[in-house]
Amino acid sequence: MTRILIDAGEVRVFLTRTGYIAFDSHELAADEADAAFGEKGPLRPRRLLDFVAAMLDMVAAAPEKSDAAGLEAFADDLKSSLTRVETMRARLVSD
Repeated sequence: MTRILIDAGEVRVFLTRTGYIAFDSHELAADEADAAFGEKGPLRPRRLLDFVAAMLDMVAAAPEKSDAAGLEAFADDLKSSLTRVETMRARLVSD
C-alpha cells in the first residue's frame, strides 16, 4: 500500500447528497484522492447513520447521567433536520 501524506489542515470533510460523510483534499491528484478517500480507501465515505449508531453504542456501553439530556438535544436536532430533508424532497418531487 502506498502512503499518501497530506496536511491535515487541507482535508475537507463534507456530507454528500446521499447522506455519507466523505473526505477530500485539493492537495491530491485525482488518483491519489481516490486511493485515500474513495470506496476502497482507508478513509472511504461512511453513512451518517453509521456514526449515529456508533455514538449510541458508546452511550449504551458506558452511560453517564448527562447522556439523557445530550440525547434529547440531539434527537431534537435530528427531528428538525429530518423535517427540512422531507420538505426539500417534497419540493424536488413536485418540480
